[in-house]
Amino acid sequence: MSAFALRNTMTLRVLADLEPDESHALQTLLERLETELCRGIVVLPAWSTRTEKVRRRLIEVPDDVETLALLASDDPGLAVRVLALANAAHIARGGRVLAELAPAIHRMGHMNFASIVHTHALAQLRQSPRLHGLRPQLLQLWHTATQVAALARRIAWRSGGDAEQALLAGLLHNAGRLYLMARCATLGKDAAVAQAPPDLLWRWQARLGAALARAWELPTTLARSLARQGRLGDADNDEHGAALAAATYAVQSGFAAAPTAARLASESGFALNAAEWRELIDRSAREGAALRITLGD
Repeated sequence: MSAFALRNTMTLRVLADLEPDESHALQTLLERLETELCRGIVVLPAWSTRTEKVRRRLIEVPDDVETLALLASDDPGLAVRVLALANAAHIARGGRVLAELAPAIHRMGHMNFASIVHTHALAQLRQSPRLHGLRPQLLQLWHTATQVAALARRIAWRSGGDAEQALLAGLLHNAGRLYLMARCATLGKDAAVAQAPPDLLWRWQARLGAALARAWELPTTLARSLARQGRLGDADNDEHGAALAAATYAVQSGFAAAPTAARLASESGFALNAAEWRELIDRSAREGAALRITLGD
């Protein structure tokens, strides 16, 4: 059976737990949102035009640091986050404290700056009055994202992969679910998400996240990682996808270090033993908390 057929079979199996009318309505809604994103239509409340100008410039002329800094200076919240990350210990590495945006962007590099821009945009959603009723759930998604990002970055760094892209993939790994919740809230379909089975939400988190990454013109490897998140030991995963899959599995397991580390050692595909996995998990738990302090809630 093909991966596509298997994915749809599992989705239909989960939908079978719902009443027929609910199942059809939810499936139709999810497919509608995915189609929108595949057409490049991203509809979100509280999406700042100032942040969007920075995001577009970053895609079109990624090396134009001076213009990026000028545009970022028009968005005080974004500027604060840029300086906070540029002066964070793992980025600054003992360098002087930076107070200007252009050298801060230079120091952190393209992918870290992309992480800041996208997480800042998503932070505006969490703070939107239109999504006030969802704020606790959105905040929990953010906390989970920082834990996944911290672990994915550390896995990539330990295995010689792209740690910066792993960080961005982790921060965006549940953006598909955030998008689903935000769109359903604006469409008056909150109940559909609240009643949806967790397995179904997990699968559509991956599908919508990948479609959102493509709509935002993020790297193809990142979109593919989002689509394959949670597939521990998937032979089709590249190094980016494998790091994100391992990180999402560990965080979903509640960081239960011993059993989680044992399974990661045997199934993740990385040449790390259980003790090394436990060390990574312990360190990343602390780093996730530090990341939330740096980037803000």
